[in-house]
Amino acid sequence: MGKVTDSFFTNDQGFIAINRKLDELTKHEAQAKENNTELQRAMATHSSNLKMLSIPLPELTKKICGDFTNPGDSPEGKELRRVIDKVDEMRSQRCTLIKQLRDDLEMDDITKRALTERELDSKQLFENELLKHKKLKELIEQNLRAQTFILKSLTEKNANFADCRRQILEANESRALQSLTLVTAYQTFIDIVEKTNKALEFYDQLLKVLMALERGVKNIEEINNQITLEKEKKRQAEDSRRRAEMAAHEEKLRKEEAAREAARTINEFRFNRV
Repeated sequence: MGKVTDSFFTNDQGFIAINRKLDELTKHEAQAKENNTELQRAMATHSSNLKMLSIPLPELTKKICGDFTNPGDSPEGKELRRVIDKVDEMRSQRCTLIKQLRDDLEMDDITKRALTERELDSKQLFENELLKHKKLKELIEQNLRAQTFILKSLTEKNANFADCRRQILEANESRALQSLTLVTAYQTFIDIVEKTNKALEFYDQLLKVLMALERGVKNIEEINNQITLEKEKKRQAEDSRRRAEMAAHEEKLRKEEAAREAARTINEFRFNRV
């Protein structure tokens, strides 16, 4: 259409509308090509991660998690677990003893004895009654004293486990980062698929529009070719006419020159005879 320059078409509203539509479609196609390049670049960026997502789940899990080693099976982990279990055991024991003491105190009602044995010193009475719970009291105190040593041991074992904990945190961070990378790759892939489908719809619509314009464009090009051919024929005919006129004019001049030359020759001949 860009080669059509004849005013017969360029001033026609139908031609102008078709040309404008073709320009619009050309711009859309250029944008679509640019988008396609961006999609290809995005696909290439995530290609390795997308290949990883295509492998079976057990194999993918192994690639992400690696060879799993339970930190609790390490010597430091076992020692820390032993002390933690001891802390839980002592806490449970303490709760049980305190509950038992509370229950015994609630059941040991000395109100009646205090009223019937008024001659006894009340302070002495309470002290005597509390002696019945001395064993539980001593066990609770023993439990509390043991907590100091257990907490000290827990602090030491926890410090010894620091290197294992660091390795666990680093491994978890690495797995989380790799998982996030794979999720990003998958989301990008879904976005690419959606945009690709939209691009296919665009090209389908573009093809339909071009097919609708094709007949009109072909007619314009055919007529334009005919007009161009006719103009070329006219130009060639005009050139031929001009060349013929120039040849005739040159022939006339040549003949006139020849006649003048002949006249000069005759005159010279006559002069020489005299």
